[in-house]
Amino acid sequence: MFQNVKVLSPTDEEELVRVFRSSYGRKIAVYGTGAHSKLKEAEVAITTRAMKSFEVRGDEVEAEAGVLVPDIREVAAQEDLLFPSVYDGSLGGLLASNEPGPLSTKYGRPSQSLIWVRGVTGIGLVKWRGLAGSKGLIGAISRARLKLYRRPSHVYSLTVEVDGEAQYLETLKKLSSNGPLSVLVVYDGVVTVHASYDRKVSPRAEEGLDVVRENDSDSYLVESKFIEPMFYRLAVELKPTYAYTVLGTHVAKVYSSNREELSKFGSVLGKGELPAAWRLLKAFLDFRRSLV
Repeated sequence: MFQNVKVLSPTDEEELVRVFRSSYGRKIAVYGTGAHSKLKEAEVAITTRAMKSFEVRGDEVEAEAGVLVPDIREVAAQEDLLFPSVYDGSLGGLLASNEPGPLSTKYGRPSQSLIWVRGVTGIGLVKWRGLAGSKGLIGAISRARLKLYRRPSHVYSLTVEVDGEAQYLETLKKLSSNGPLSVLVVYDGVVTVHASYDRKVSPRAEEGLDVVRENDSDSYLVESKFIEPMFYRLAVELKPTYAYTVLGTHVAKVYSSNREELSKFGSVLGKGELPAAWRLLKAFLDFRRSLV
């Protein structure tokens, strides 16, 4: 997997700065627990998996990039606090992608819990919230502090399979009116709406949180302020392999190879792609075009 790629594994932020500076100018891939999607283009791979220091202080957590999100969740739960992500990789990976998760209806994207984040770029160590969502293409996230929230004592979920756009829109309206933690809409051959609450709003509700099924197939993020109401139409017209959206995020993740058709529903980004504004920032912060 790492043939002809030099792998560096710093153990703290100071060492990360050193190895980044010594490698800058060569093709660098930064990754946490998984393999970078463009690792095959890299000459140097910097992994943060050995950077695992973190501490919960009051209703905040400060952590290095390589800390596993499940470890943060576990320690926070011992204090009756919630880290609102079901992501199972590293904190750096969570922030670098900044993709919505099932709990984003109430808590927003990971960046909305950020107090600050630091990372190494071509111009040095920076403390800048804009590193969230940079996909490892602008800098290497090193450390961050995030907010924690009161942990619900119970989570109950309802699932409704919908047939027809009118029923879909009515279901969204009804399930979102009761203060949900999450309203997750999934297409997997049929469209289902999964709503989760911190109380039992219906006798049909069952304890637990519904989550999404991620895989390594081709996928795109489709962003539009109308994507949630349009999601049913997108699903039945394009019939992707799999797709989901989380109410309130204005983003759908769609597993499909038909990018042109997806563009009818909003702006489309593929894996490893940055929006236009981020590409301008990359030209400044990664002036040697070293990060891949």
